[in-house]
Amino acid sequence: MKQILVVEDDRSVRHVMRLFLEEAGFHVEEAEDFRKARDLLREHEFDLLITDLDLPGGNGLDLVRQARSFRPSLLSILVTGYGCSEVRRQAAEISLIYLEKPFDPDELLDLANGRTACSVADERAVRAATG
Repeated sequence: MKQILVVEDDRSVRHVMRLFLEEAGFHVEEAEDFRKARDLLREHEFDLLITDLDLPGGNGLDLVRQARSFRPSLLSILVTGYGCSEVRRQAAEISLIYLEKPFDPDELLDLANGRTACSVADERAVRAATG
């Protein structure tokens, strides 16, 4: 079973993401801030990190950088309600998948299942074009 860490300071968003992912068969741990997430990442072997950008005590980009210092291949997804080109650029520099809130839960599930961001985006564009 794939192990996922969800890092989100908004309790309701974190809870919904956890329920959705657990329903799909994943084991999910939660953290509400940078420090707790960092500690969990050091203590456990996660297959996927899903983190918000703005966190109490730090930010999601720095969290991914720290996690990859000891788990270089950790797949990570950044979710944020503050879409801007600078954040997208920084995410791309560290091969971080970027999702803007609100996002389609099925898209998150596809990414958690290992589908690439490009294939998910291509399919979304095809669905939009075909109605």
